[in-house]
Amino acid sequence: MAIRLAQEAATVADQVLNICIRALDYVPPVDITFGEYLRALITADRDLVPDDERGYRVAFIAAFRDRGIFPKHVRHLAEDSLVWLEQPIDLQPSIDRGLGSAFPKLVDKLSLDWNLNSDRKKAYDTSRINRRKVRDWMVDPDHKPFLDAMGFDTAAKDVTIGTMTGELRPIEVHSVRPTRRTAPDGTSHAWLIIEITQTFRTDVGGEHYRGGCTVVIDLNTNRPKYFIRKRLKGPYGAEAQKAARAVAEMKAAERGVPYFPPGDPLANHETFALLHRS
Repeated sequence: MAIRLAQEAATVADQVLNICIRALDYVPPVDITFGEYLRALITADRDLVPDDERGYRVAFIAAFRDRGIFPKHVRHLAEDSLVWLEQPIDLQPSIDRGLGSAFPKLVDKLSLDWNLNSDRKKAYDTSRINRRKVRDWMVDPDHKPFLDAMGFDTAAKDVTIGTMTGELRPIEVHSVRPTRRTAPDGTSHAWLIIEITQTFRTDVGGEHYRGGCTVVIDLNTNRPKYFIRKRLKGPYGAEAQKAARAVAEMKAAERGVPYFPPGDPLANHETFALLHRS
């Protein structure tokens, strides 16, 4: 009995670990919250296993709820409410005007034959070329509707966000990677994950704030399924990050330890224990 129990526990632990790892492809590229990670867990698992016969997703939702972790702007903790929206509403008019084939044409230009047996140097060079192709595609004026739908703005100086004025830097494509998953029923699913960020640098103090978007593309159709975004000018953008830094500085001062904001050259000397205090 003990051996059987240990085997079942190991099987469940392995499945839970796989769910947690898959979810990392479904989170925003910057400032991830626990609530967003829950939404990523549910969305990634639902894409691979539509029918949650063993109740894994229900267990995840209950565990987050019991710990007081609730995603923002979600009406309730039902599975249908937690999954990411499949397509931004503001992108549909552009698709109706004939831009629906733009993403498939981009994907056709990319080299996506990477696998675990590939030469690492070649894989790195291929990834760098793919990132350049995606960036060139995004800054093309014809594709600006997609840039807008992902939450980005054209690079410019003297940009105002909330109470701050500064420079909006060009977008940066950090990752273009294919991923393949096998469902419990043996079916295979292929996706392309693209992570893009944009930085806002203030004129006063030179502080840096980042927004971004993770694009999840279904390689069966070569069309984007999710735009998981955090706008610099949105509710979780630069102003929210500024407020979070102020709270961190206050908490650090209460404990008599130094706090170094992201980008500070002294951050390498930050007290490690501070990262693990609530």
